[in-house]
Amino acid sequence: MANQSKLEALTRFFEAIDGLRDQGIVINQKDFTGQLGEWLVEVILNGKRATNACQGGWDVDVNGCRVQVKTHAKDDTNRTAWTSLANPSSEIADELIIIVFTKTYKLKAFYRVPWDQAVSLIRTTTARKNDREIIRHKIHWKDIVMYSQDIGMLPKQDIISFFKL
Repeated sequence: MANQSKLEALTRFFEAIDGLRDQGIVINQKDFTGQLGEWLVEVILNGKRATNACQGGWDVDVNGCRVQVKTHAKDDTNRTAWTSLANPSSEIADELIIIVFTKTYKLKAFYRVPWDQAVSLIRTTTARKNDREIIRHKIHWKDIVMYSQDIGMLPKQDIISFFKL
């Protein structure tokens, strides 16, 4: 059967997701990349992930500091170099962490930006889609290079080394 190898690959993927859920890395059915970033921040910064994925504003509590985590997995051909924030003026975060992985989940960039600085650097754009106005709040990575972290200096290098290029 031509699709047999695809079905076997899907079976291995579903088994892997179940294993990641059992280990507490994946906690719900939403975005794997986002959950991987939240887990990484939780582990390396000794934080605690929010128990409700729908609660707004922050994803990980690190000693009372509410951290919003945005995570990307980018193909080498993808030149997008910004992060979208849903509604930054209503968020209750203290810090924004942006994690950029390669398409194979190797750590490419790690930004730690104080929330007030992140908000001040947001660019708001509007576009039309299907006769609707779409408002986007973006933070461009070139505007936050000063907040880029040296991956070799991040805490818990035993974990970080798994994700190194």
